[in-house]
Amino acid sequence: MDNKPTDKQRKKLDKREGPESDDPLYPEGKVKVGHTWSSGAEALKRSLGKGLTDLEGKVDQTFARVEDVNGEPCAVIEMKGKLKGRLKDEDGDLEMAMEFKATTWRSLKSAVDVKEKYAGTITISGKQKTDGMTVQLHLKGPFTADGTTTLK
Repeated sequence: MDNKPTDKQRKKLDKREGPESDDPLYPEGKVKVGHTWSSGAEALKRSLGKGLTDLEGKVDQTFARVEDVNGEPCAVIEMKGKLKGRLKDEDGDLEMAMEFKATTWRSLKSAVDVKEKYAGTITISGKQKTDGMTVQLHLKGPFTADGTTTLK
């Protein structure tokens, strides 16, 4: 069995951006528990992927507390946001709108988001090619997403 990525998977991997410590979603310098700030929708581009364009909206954030995750102290960031944009890839061009709440655990040592939980509602609509046909797509409903990152 060949575990190499397909051409389609390779294209998606090429668009993926990994976690970085200079994330525009967070304020520069040190802040204290209770600090609040807002970021424009473009700050979420790294998390949402390069295929998302024309982002509009904002994310409100609060440094809620410090918690231990796998022996590492992490800033717990509570956020809520409302965004819209376009999802563009070789299969089509879709409009996306979402409203969400999220919690992120950001390592105080490495400045990497080691754990994330998202929940909200999303609407995706537009035309997309599937198996050689163009279909009109309209999806609307709740979503949840969880993620973890482990540094080695």
